[in-house]
Amino acid sequence: MTALTFALISVFAPAQSPSRVAPADPAGFYLQPQSGVQGIRSAKPVAIVANGIAPRALAIDPAGNVYLTNATAPERIFTLTGLAELPTGGATPFATARLALVAGNGAFGSLGDGGGALAAQFNLKTDSLAMRSGLAVAPDGTIFVADTLNSTIRRIAGSDSPEPGVTRSIAGRWAPAQNAQIVEPLGLALDRSGNLYVADAKAGTIDLLPNAASAATGEQQIEMLAHVAGAASIALTADGRKAFVTSPDAGAVFAIDTQTRAIQAVPGFLPRKSNPSSDAACVGSSATASNGQTARSGAACPAGVAVDGAGNLFVADANSGKISRIDAKTSAVSTVASGLRSPGAIRFDRSGNLYVAEQGADRIVKFASMGAALASLTITPPADLPAPPSPRFCPQAAPFNFCDQPLGGATPTQAFTLTNNATAAVSGLAISFTGSNPGDFQTASSTCGTSLAAGASCTINVDFAPSSTGARSASLSVTDSASDTATATVNGTGDDYQVMLNGSPQEQSVIQGGTVTYNFNIVPDAVFGGAVTIVCPPNLPALSTCTPSASTVTVTPGTPASFSVTFQTTYNGVTGSVPTNGSLPVLTAPRNRNWPGAPPLVLWAMGVIVLLSVAANTFGRRRKLMGRLLPVRTAWLTAFILSACALAAVGGCKHHSVPSNLNTPVGTTNLTIQATAQNAGRGITIILAVTGRG
Repeated sequence: MTALTFALISVFAPAQSPSRVAPADPAGFYLQPQSGVQGIRSAKPVAIVANGIAPRALAIDPAGNVYLTNATAPERIFTLTGLAELPTGGATPFATARLALVAGNGAFGSLGDGGGALAAQFNLKTDSLAMRSGLAVAPDGTIFVADTLNSTIRRIAGSDSPEPGVTRSIAGRWAPAQNAQIVEPLGLALDRSGNLYVADAKAGTIDLLPNAASAATGEQQIEMLAHVAGAASIALTADGRKAFVTSPDAGAVFAIDTQTRAIQAVPGFLPRKSNPSSDAACVGSSATASNGQTARSGAACPAGVAVDGAGNLFVADANSGKISRIDAKTSAVSTVASGLRSPGAIRFDRSGNLYVAEQGADRIVKFASMGAALASLTITPPADLPAPPSPRFCPQAAPFNFCDQPLGGATPTQAFTLTNNATAAVSGLAISFTGSNPGDFQTASSTCGTSLAAGASCTINVDFAPSSTGARSASLSVTDSASDTATATVNGTGDDYQVMLNGSPQEQSVIQGGTVTYNFNIVPDAVFGGAVTIVCPPNLPALSTCTPSASTVTVTPGTPASFSVTFQTTYNGVTGSVPTNGSLPVLTAPRNRNWPGAPPLVLWAMGVIVLLSVAANTFGRRRKLMGRLLPVRTAWLTAFILSACALAAVGGCKHHSVPSNLNTPVGTTNLTIQATAQNAGRGITIILAVTGRG
């Protein structure tokens, strides 16, 4: 097929939605694809969908439209529309594809922010077969462009935006001031939440721009996710939990957990031991290199990455002309296509068809059903739970693991996200749990109704309440009216602990005003561990207190942990005056609170009676004239003094008994010491017998 020559003309047009793109000239470009490509070996059908171009970056929107950059029109962005499904047999070609201009006026530069996409200037990198300016397209048609040589990320607003088709710099040199610098952005990838991942080759970083699809210009704060020297292409799993990044200079591909930020090399594309600066991995990395160059023996040039709907990784090796597949579950490496000429950027559509920029042949080819299709419904587990302080063990990973949970309690809820990946709404949604232990997992709440719009998401909040100890497992399932089902495996471990007496009898006695102590153990099984909170009983006897030796007890799996609880009672308004259980100190007579000196006054009055009696008798013998009156006076005086003494005695002793409202009541009370941990409580009942002083 004769190659098409593209006219590089400047186009200045009003702001326009990327969903209604304008052709590069009034007639547009029509590309006649081919099927049955000679020289390419694959078990999957392959066809040429665009010929006579120099494709570099590729991106695919939810509707299946292909976006690309073109080395022969380096400062522009195009789209391929009108692509029919690949025929199942024979040599019938695709329906005619249409190449239309999306953005760029053809001149390199940095102007155009705030104006229409067709009038914008770009400075893209298209001169390498392994490192290129990347593209990413959001579901609403918003396009993100790595404006590499401007050290800037540009955003072209989608049709649903308040300013459709308008170009803005959102990060980097020409964007509003930010917290970090972008140096040489290349690969771009969007997750379903609208977060943008950027591979910055010169900075050697993978950067994250949260909510890039919706945040206002200037609000994008850059987060550094990982360090990868010479980072070039990037792809994400459907749930956004893992990013795959190429480093062509090192001949390596790296997998990054976007939650924990752990990084590891991908099997089949491990970093070379030689110095990348003196031994470049990619042969013929320049766009001007001849198409017939071959790679050094064993040298890999990972020039593109893509992930299918099941999380399997595909890598394009520009040196060997192969597409490799790395299995998501087993990490087994296999070759799924060969005979390609310098394959570069690769991307999957939702149906599992793989598009490849075959740079050495100036065309785009498509492998039908090369990967797993993206399911209509998918469930994304929550981000990894933060690891709690030792010794509590809370496993992380997919499938999702809940933290260990004691019997009788439930974990905090975790949010699982249900997404409709289809281009149409789904209805008749039903949520259920199946598998080995479905009753141990519950939907606590949900924002999902019976229907879900195209591209929309909702949340299912799940908790784990084990019915038995040990490993527990189930599948969270959502089914729609078309019998499409999304599942997510959920795991958890049930554990247990008990509270037991440690040498103390269940029933103990304490005298009013005394104290008594009970000793306990928290006995865990081989799994349970963590902090246990001790709670005193709510039904304590009046005028008594409860004091644990510690408010929380740290427990190690398999090892009992001791604590004690002390009860104090009250006598005569004084708490805990008796130091040991049941022992009585030497008691003193209680004093009259209204007449503190009553007992000494009684003694004084009795002494006065004796003296007066002696004096009266002596006076009577000497005064015989008064012999008759003396007995009367003596009796009267004696009676008076005795009355005063009696009054004094009564006044000093009338409050000798202690008021009952100053004492802990005598009696027996059943008390429960409560221990709580991880939303699960345990109790032990003891008996406290309070005895009186009498």
